[in-house]
Amino acid sequence: MSAMINRRTVLAGSAFTGLAALLAACGSSSSTASSTNKLEAIKSAGKIRVGLEGTYRPFSFHDSNGTLVGFEKEIIDLVAKDLGV
Repeated sequence: MSAMINRRTVLAGSAFTGLAALLAACGSSSSTASSTNKLEAIKSAGKIRVGLEGTYRPFSFHDSNGTLVGFEKEIIDLVAKDLGV
């Protein structure tokens, strides 16, 4: 019985190690450069586009005037202000 548990433990550990190695290989050092390029693209465009449904109070919803308001909208406005767009 203990040999069966040990075999399962070794197989599970090997599978986990293999999965971790596979995921690490999928990562790329160019992701940082890609993020920097996206940030520069946002700054050069002078605006940032974010999609919200506007249907879930208090996060994002339309007020009586039809204007999008809510917690998420406020956060997006602050991020845009910090980016200067």
